[in-house]
Amino acid sequence: MYILYFYAFPLGKGEAIGSGPIISYDHEAKSGQKLTLPLGVGWSKTVVGDSGGINKFAIDIQYFVVQPDDFGPEWLLKFTWTPVVSLPW
Repeated sequence: MYILYFYAFPLGKGEAIGSGPIISYDHEAKSGQKLTLPLGVGWSKTVVGDSGGINKFAIDIQYFVVQPDDFGPEWLLKFTWTPVVSLPW
């Protein structure tokens, strides 16, 4: 089972503070290895280029409060680039 929670607080001028960590729960795993619980915060900026193209850039850091095992991640640093394309219709 996966749960995606997200939040965003606009700062103005295309900037925002927010995050979207994914919680996972494996009911078939051994006891103590069922839950993965990250908490995160990030920053994003939406930019309009000279040609009119729109891009969103983001950086997000997440700390895993609960890990499924010793090999699970403790920290995640995520960089994201999202191009915005127009619909073909």
